[in-house]
Amino acid sequence: MKLPLILDDNGYAQVYSSQEELEQYAEVIDVANGDYDVIYDMEGYLYCLTTVDISKIVSKGLFGISGVSSAPVHLEEYKNKHQNLDALKQLLINSIESFGLDVNEENRNSVELLVLILSHCRAKYSENK
Repeated sequence: MKLPLILDDNGYAQVYSSQEELEQYAEVIDVANGDYDVIYDMEGYLYCLTTVDISKIVSKGLFGISGVSSAPVHLEEYKNKHQNLDALKQLLINSIESFGLDVNEENRNSVELLVLILSHCRAKYSENK
């Protein structure tokens, strides 16, 4: 898995620096409802989020539940190790264009550059709020 991870959130790219960060962000109900269909790594390999049996992540204390040891969702690679780099690039381009920017042809082929541009757009947007 090549980080960061990119979540397709209803056609908008959300970038996560680690698997743990993504798993903490995702809500169990949204995963169960199929709201997060596609997650990519930087090479375009596809992943999905699955819900974890709560009994596997909860530690039992003297009077019942005492603490949760990890996120109740888990990132898994698609079983057939499917790769779709073109779809990843298009998702990133669409997300950048949602900020009113055009992505020139020479920048469209580098996933790393597209992620960098999108991160810069988000930072500028947050600054101006």
